Amino acid sequence: MELWDWSLTVSKDTEMKARIRGVQSMMTTFNFYFGCTLGEQLLRQTDNLSRALQDSSTSAAQGNRLAQDVVKTLLKDRTDTSFHLFWARILQRKTTEIQTTEDPMLPRKRKAPVRHEVGEQNTHHFPKTHKDHYRRIYFNAIDTVTQCIATRFEQKDFKIYLNIQELLLKSFASEPCDTELAEVVKMYSEDLDSFKLKGQLLLLPQTAESMGFDTSEFDVNDLVTFLQSLDSSRRKLLSEISTLGKLLLVLPATNAVSERSFSALKRVKTYLRSTTGDSILNNHRMLHVHKDRTDSLTLVDVANDFVGEKENRKQLFGKFSANDIPNKFSTSSKSTQTEN
Repeated sequence: MELWDWSLTVSKDTEMKARIRGVQSMMTTFNFYFGCTLGEQLLRQTDNLSRALQDSSTSAAQGNRLAQDVVKTLLKDRTDTSFHLFWARILQRKTTEIQTTEDPMLPRKRKAPVRHEVGEQNTHHFPKTHKDHYRRIYFNAIDTVTQCIATRFEQKDFKIYLNIQELLLKSFASEPCDTELAEVVKMYSEDLDSFKLKGQLLLLPQTAESMGFDTSEFDVNDLVTFLQSLDSSRRKLLSEISTLGKLLLVLPATNAVSERSFSALKRVKTYLRSTTGDSILNNHRMLHVHKDRTDSLTLVDVANDFVGEKENRKQLFGKFSANDIPNKFSTSSKSTQTEN
């Protein structure tokens, strides 16, 4: 509100002033204040959940448990007692801190069209007090948030991914996984041999220990690293496990890691690069997504690798040393090296 008051004194455009006054008047309504306060209370929990789910070491089962905990926490506030406390708190704050906010009022009564009536007509309910009106909004907001979270984790594809991940993680920890095994074999009966798979699951802890992995604290990152580090002989020994590993790596098309790569496209392909070809664009995205690895590169080593690929380059350029690279490149920051 202080920003709008300052803008009205600075702005000379009458149209812009009219827009500022319109936004300013909307922000003084009790609806806006109630919505901001309720949104703060709900998003405080959902933002924490979102941040926890984006951790690359969080497994599907752990994410599911986190979501259930957040839903239970939100549902604790879905009581009349919690609403009364919430209502008293915002009214007290409105009186003491935000006095520019208008008093709560009942909305104008609007009957629903006849085609929307169910059963007998004139069954539309109008709240008697403004507190009842906002109570309904309060409960609807909690129901919407909890239902969205529950629906996200009740999808069929997620349950398939959850079973595969839990089957492998429990096998590494030598825990019983008969339920997950039955679901995975049922889903991929044409791709997996259940007899071979059961025997290979018993081999996993010993194989991981022989490769230097600590199976007592095995997480998703360790699982992916183990699957990618299998040599040809071990892939043949664990043929069904390798198939499960491929399914595990291609299934999560909507996880946070994949979504970050799409977000990177928006930052890489700006309007100045609107005509960039697919090949160059893919290279730019690889450098941007894996900048933790590209930052560790040395320009001298990159130049020598480039020269060493062909004989004519060796004759033309020879071999680079640190002194051959200009100072502006050799002393530049990691981000500058990555761009070059």
